[in-house]
Order: sequence, then C-alpha cells, then structure tokens
Amino acid sequence: MSRGEEAQGSALRLDVTETFAGLALPGHLHTQESLQLARAFPFRGTDALLVTYPKSGTTWLQEILTLIYSKGDAEPVKTLPNWVRTPWLEHTYFKSLPKQEQDSRIFTTHLPHRVLAATLRKTKPKVIYLARNPKDVAVSYYHFSRMANFLPDPGSFDEFLLRFLDGLHWPPSKNMGGAGPLQWGGGGQEMH
Repeated sequence: MSRGEEAQGSALRLDVTETFAGLALPGHLHTQESLQLARAFPFRGTDALLVTYPKSGTTWLQEILTLIYSKGDAEPVKTLPNWVRTPWLEHTYFKSLPKQEQDSRIFTTHLPHRVLAATLRKTKPKVIYLARNPKDVAVSYYHFSRMANFLPDPGSFDEFLLRFLDGLHWPPSKNMGGAGPLQWGGGGQEMH
C-alpha cells in the first residue's frame, strides 16, 4: 500500500481512538498492528531513537539529527520528508517504508519507555530524549489543537489548560503515559 493509499485509509479513522498498553492514541495514525510492530521493533546498537512528548520540538530535533548523521550534508533535509528520514515507529505507514540499510538509523516515537523497554534492552540503541518546558508545550499544543482537524475542539485556552493539567486533552497525558520525564529519565527515579 502506498503512503497516499494509507493516508486515505487513515482519514477514515479520524474519529477512532486506538487503545494500546493503557494508552489512548489517534486511530488515523495508529492501529493495533502498527503498535505491536513498534513494541517488537528489532533495534540495532547503532540506531538512534528520538523520544519526545507531543509539541516539544520533535521536528526541530529530527532536522538537527539528520544533519548530524549526514555529516552536515543538507541534501537529505531538502529532498526527503522527515517521516522518511526519521520515521515514527508506531505510525501505520512505518511498515511500508523502504528498509534503511545504513549502519546508523534514526527513528522517532511518542511512546513511553514501558512500551519499548524490553526491545531496547536487547540492543541498547542511543536514546535521545527531548524535554520542553510544560508551559510552552501547553501553549503549542493548544494552538496545534485549534488547527488540527483530527483533534477535538480545545475550547478556550483556560478550558484547554485545565484539561491539559488534568491529563484530559488529546492525547490524554495521564492515560497516554506520554514520553514524559518520569517514564524515560533518571533510571526510574522521578525527575523534577
């Protein structure tokens, strides 16, 4: 299935929420199959995994990592979309991408550590965790939610902020178990 065909199929799932390992995820990007594939992905020791919470600067770091891994050659950044250069493990299109044969591969995820821990322990790829001030995440997430047709109407910023703080926005941060610092950093110890 081509990316275009997959995008058409996923458009039919805009109102679907996929539940996986206690996470609530948008159905137009995730299926049980894509999430199982992510959970069991065979990492290599030379791989890099970019882990972020939504709206934390993922795209910026995807660009930077591409430039680092290409030794400053901007051609990949100019010619390949980020979902090809640094694909999302858990998204439905991932299995249809051409296999990356190079020694150093870069992948991206919003999945929490507990979902990927078993496979990460086997090969120990580099894990790059990006954190952003939660105040900035909330503002960015609010504006993104206002324009993204696959997210519910966020209401006023005050309403959105209350839901964000309670973990009730999309994706629900408490239910999502997000790629937050309590899940990825500090060797299991809380980070403040």
